[in-house]
This record gives sequence, C-alpha cells and structure tokens, in this order.
Amino acid sequence: MPNVPFTGRELLTVGSFGLFLWASLMYVSVAIEVSASPVVTLILTMHIVTSVLVWGDEAADTA
Repeated sequence: MPNVPFTGRELLTVGSFGLFLWASLMYVSVAIEVSASPVVTLILTMHIVTSVLVWGDEAADTA
C-alpha cells in the first residue's frame, strides 16, 4: 500500500466541506449587514452551525 496522504474521496469531502463553510460565512456576513435585527442574524447563524455539524456527523458516519 503506497503512502498516500489523502485519497481522492477524502480530498473531495474536505474540499466540499470547505466550500460549504465559506459560503455559509459569506451568507452570515451578508445577513449581518442587511438585517437590522441581531435576533435574525443569531437565528441564521445557529441554523448554519447546526447544519454544518449535522452534515459533518453524517460525513463521518459514511466515511
């Protein structure tokens, strides 16, 4: 077995997770600028964090 640091599947998973996380951060920053209500921003942030945690848990289960 060759000593390969990452397989293609791992790189794809990490890359897609990073892209999703970046898009989420952009979404939160836009929501903060647009909304005058900090409650709306907090709800959006918590929703995205929960989505990321659930997605990461599912990805870990399938790996």
